[in-house]
Amino acid sequence: MGRLFSFPMIPLQSLSLCSLVFVLSFGFCSPVRGDTVELQNGSRIDGTIVKNDDQEVILKVSTYGTIRWKKSEVIKVEQNSRTGDRVFPKREKTKPILKPVPFPVPEKSVGGAQGVKKSSGNTEAFKQELLNPLSGKDLLDVESWVEDLQRQRVNYRTRAETHLIRKGESVIPYVLPVARSEFVRARICALRILNKFPRYESMEVALSGLTAKDLWVRKFSAQLAGNISGIPQSFPWSAEDQHEMRKRHHRVWSQWYQQQEKLRIEHEKNIEKLKKAGR
Repeated sequence: MGRLFSFPMIPLQSLSLCSLVFVLSFGFCSPVRGDTVELQNGSRIDGTIVKNDDQEVILKVSTYGTIRWKKSEVIKVEQNSRTGDRVFPKREKTKPILKPVPFPVPEKSVGGAQGVKKSSGNTEAFKQELLNPLSGKDLLDVESWVEDLQRQRVNYRTRAETHLIRKGESVIPYVLPVARSEFVRARICALRILNKFPRYESMEVALSGLTAKDLWVRKFSAQLAGNISGIPQSFPWSAEDQHEMRKRHHRVWSQWYQQQEKLRIEHEKNIEKLKKAGR
């Protein structure tokens, strides 16, 4: 009669533990994969490809469902390990260029307590030390955080905002374009960052936000304009029926900015003359 072989019994608890170790060891090794569609208009959208053939590309985006494009609208499709959904135009690298106010403002000051002559504020705000340029890993980190600042998921934006604030005022040139974004949530985050470091370079962005439709954009823009100019005002950011009062406050800050621009241009001309004179 053949010999029977017996196998040692493994307790159920040990079996569960072994299974858990196997899952932990091998189940989480592969990263979460995703896809990014780059469009002809410069946008890059994260999600999961559902269809990609000669006719069309279909991408599943968790927040928006599925999005379709003609193949001619797509430059390329690439794989990545990002899980945040980004559905907004790609940020362009910019420098802190100072420009004139893009709307006409009367030269005369506004009467009453809001007049610029009576509340001149910071008369030489443009005379600030230059921002330290970023390079190497610092630059790559900031560019990555600015990208995350424009993502749909709130945890990405919150984390990016925290990192950018910790980095200091050197991030201002990279945050300024986001402060003009059509994505209101990203714009609000950018304005909060700029309020932490109120510098003259941000004044134009602050002025443009005073007339925004979103009340929170108006609020943080008004705070920024007041902090930069040194002329704080009771800007009615939350009221929908106070358009005339908002215009008056807008005019005060705009006049201050125009005066500063004139002083800045004269100051730069004087410096250039001194350089040419060899002094």
